[in-house]
Amino acid sequence: MSQWIDPIYYSIIPFALIVICLPIFIYGERYLPYRPEWNGVHEDTKSDFLRTILVLPVGLKSAEFLMPLLFYYPVLWMHDSYGTLSHFFDYGFAAQVLLLLLASEFFYYWFHRATHEITFLWRFHAVHHGAHRVYWMNAGRFHLVEAFFSGMFYFLPVLFLGPEPEVAIMVVSISSITGFLEHINVDFEAGWLNYVFNSAQLHRWHHSRIIKESNTNYGKILILWDLLFGTFYLPKNKHVGEVGTVENDVPVDFIGQGKYPFERR
Repeated sequence: MSQWIDPIYYSIIPFALIVICLPIFIYGERYLPYRPEWNGVHEDTKSDFLRTILVLPVGLKSAEFLMPLLFYYPVLWMHDSYGTLSHFFDYGFAAQVLLLLLASEFFYYWFHRATHEITFLWRFHAVHHGAHRVYWMNAGRFHLVEAFFSGMFYFLPVLFLGPEPEVAIMVVSISSITGFLEHINVDFEAGWLNYVFNSAQLHRWHHSRIIKESNTNYGKILILWDLLFGTFYLPKNKHVGEVGTVENDVPVDFIGQGKYPFERR
């Protein structure tokens, strides 16, 4: 990658890809919607917009800055004892991307699952599930605390495995785009790809109001760990019903309407 792009510009690659892809996502939602009523300006639009362009980036950047400080000695020991990713693989760029992706997805899977199964963590994650529709903009609908910790868990393998910058930026780029892809309100059947990636078709079930349906499909990019640990959910000949959570008077952070839904049935 450094042959074509100066490494100093790596950090803007994910943002540039999002800017390029968003018009395609928005066009698809308008002309091929999964649910037309999920389109347009709703009462949650302002909150979703602010969380996506402000809260999520701040949380992720904070994690990126603090992680080396928090894990300095464990990372130092890891690198001194076992070396970096290049010592594990001699198969080039693709193998390194795959290893890092699998490791990142593993850490994220268990953190995401914990936010559904531990009440204290659910209070933060409920912000993401508070929307009563699933569309591109609420891909970034997160509480600041969860944005920080989800970013930290997802990119812990970057610290411990020490990949080349090109490998890390590739995983970040894929993660950025698929975050929107799994939320887009587009009527599209993913077919066999549902058994590889966490598609929008799968992720809508994760936003169901029914707990046994929403406590599933925890992966961010890949669905592998859901398949292995029994949380994959894709019923045949059935469409997701209501999404979101049941309203309750629980305080939220500085973004939004002063409250967020907490209870689910």
